[in-house]
Amino acid sequence: MQGTRSLEPWDSDKLAFLHRPFLSARRRLRLQCALNETVRVQVPRGNGTLGVTTHSAKFALQTATGPVEISPGSRGRDGFPVWGFSAAVVAAGLASTWLYRYVGERYSFPLLTGTLQELPAAGDRLLRLVERLIAAEHELSFDEAADAMHCMLETVGEHPARVAAFLVLLRRNGAETGQVLAGMAAALLERAVLVSTGDLATLDIVGTGGDGSNTVNISTAAAIVAAACGARVAKHGNRSASSKCGSADVLEALGVAIDLGPEQVARCIAETGISFLMAPRFHPQLATVAPLRRSLRVRTVFNNLGPLLNPARSRYQVIGVAAPELMEPMAEAVARLGTERSWIVHCAGLDEMAPIGATEVIEVRKDVPPCRFRVEPETLGMPLCTVEDLVGDDCAANAATITSILQGAPGPISNAIIMNAGAGLVVYGLAETLQDACDMAANALMSGAAWETLEKWKSLSRQLQ
Repeated sequence: MQGTRSLEPWDSDKLAFLHRPFLSARRRLRLQCALNETVRVQVPRGNGTLGVTTHSAKFALQTATGPVEISPGSRGRDGFPVWGFSAAVVAAGLASTWLYRYVGERYSFPLLTGTLQELPAAGDRLLRLVERLIAAEHELSFDEAADAMHCMLETVGEHPARVAAFLVLLRRNGAETGQVLAGMAAALLERAVLVSTGDLATLDIVGTGGDGSNTVNISTAAAIVAAACGARVAKHGNRSASSKCGSADVLEALGVAIDLGPEQVARCIAETGISFLMAPRFHPQLATVAPLRRSLRVRTVFNNLGPLLNPARSRYQVIGVAAPELMEPMAEAVARLGTERSWIVHCAGLDEMAPIGATEVIEVRKDVPPCRFRVEPETLGMPLCTVEDLVGDDCAANAATITSILQGAPGPISNAIIMNAGAGLVVYGLAETLQDACDMAANALMSGAAWETLEKWKSLSRQLQ
């Protein structure tokens, strides 16, 4: 590493040069960046509005706040190195400090010199990735996964066979790694309609689905209980894909307005502690691949991306996965995308915590190495039950079950809801231990606080509809 050097702020001519020819999200340009020395850059006096949108990130000039110094090996708050990425951006030979808007968050780092080159068309880039997957050369990087997602969304109408081949080969090769999940999620979040909750940190309790158990909507009910205990919950979900009743379906049966826009969602969270974010409303681009996914009739990487796509960018999460081998990739993806604290959970084939046996947990915390542990229901004072004890039915039946539990009815399903709500309270910081958190959740059910939260949510969501 060489010595520290200082770079002057950009002058107005350079800013004008930047603004005119290259502010296009769809120009096929790539800037390869490398950081070989410590660089101190005086932040330019921009108004924060000039910049570019790329296929995997958004960049804008930062308002003057003083010098920024970054060394080789430095990482942004997202955990990624500040060099070595590729993006469609401006021009070679220019240096300045930029504001890196990475899936809704902001990170500052110097953009250094590189070479500008034309990229192949999206369909051709996807075909190259298919050929690499056939040859099983190596796993995809974060950037390649992000680019693959953009290519799929942009070319599925013209090249559906290439998209199908890519999805099937990715699964066959076992290449749905953490960095692939994170890269694809980042690409989708760039295209999403995001929700701003201001200073309110949000929690999501969600599962990948696909466990085939057809249990009652445990995570949805747990989200209501967590909100009753003081968490701010942004519940992201959709209608059923693999069961009789999805989170959107059961909430609709309970009387909640499920198709609110960003401002209405934010108001519900602020005033009632919870809101529902209907996935198709906030991720319209996914509609382009929906027909192909239905025709394939096999699970693909899209089935595992849902928990990573919360438009409110919840930094506190309880994510259930349907297969134990998905725990570590999901944990890596959550860490790469940025989290304050999250639990990745799996219990005996279920994508949620349950009193049917031991729940495996990977905890991911900001700036802390992940840790793995096990939760035994007996240690929480909960008797063991069977999967059959947790099975639901259609939406009307599941809504009736949740209603009775929110009004204080005990039983195995209530215990499962308490466990998942308790996990949410722990990661959100409202309880030190899972036992304390479960006690809080149980009290919210018995006192009627959980039912009252649902009633307030129903009323406000209907007013805002």
